[in-house]
Amino acid sequence: YPIHNENTQSMRSIRSSFIASEKDARIGLWWLPQIFNWGIYKCPRTKQPYSDTRYPTEEELVPRTWQPIAAGANGLVPYAFHAMQKNLKGADYDKAMGDVKAVMASVKRREAIILSDPGPSATTDATNLLCRTWTTADGETWLLLSNANRAKVTTTVKLGASFREAAPEAGVTATLASPGR
Repeated sequence: YPIHNENTQSMRSIRSSFIASEKDARIGLWWLPQIFNWGIYKCPRTKQPYSDTRYPTEEELVPRTWQPIAAGANGLVPYAFHAMQKNLKGADYDKAMGDVKAVMASVKRREAIILSDPGPSATTDATNLLCRTWTTADGETWLLLSNANRAKVTTTVKLGASFREAAPEAGVTATLASPGR
């Protein structure tokens, strides 16, 4: 935030601020994933436009959305539709709005899981991963792992419950280390 180039793609600083806020919150925490381009605004310090920035891509919107969910967010408000509508036209607007809709649709597909009760404890040995679990009404336990950067990660996740099988999604390869673990 804002997005300038490849070096601004990491979610580490955002993840850190979210986790700190979540620890201080006594009520549910809502998160506002940035979906606009800072280039439409002027820097308060220099009064110059953030002209070297751009709108986030769908690939960049995914971690901005799922990292907070993995960290405990129970509400999302993509910000700012009005900025997109005011500053983008035609194909540019359609592309940016399409990216936002695709990512929000991925959350909607998992709505029943995300609104389920918390699942067993889960920890990972990877510093760039956040994990969260839910147990649905039918007894299924779901684990969300969300990466804070673009590099592939190999990790071990320790779960506070036994499992018969693992069924990974979204291009993740997962195996149970031993039966029930």
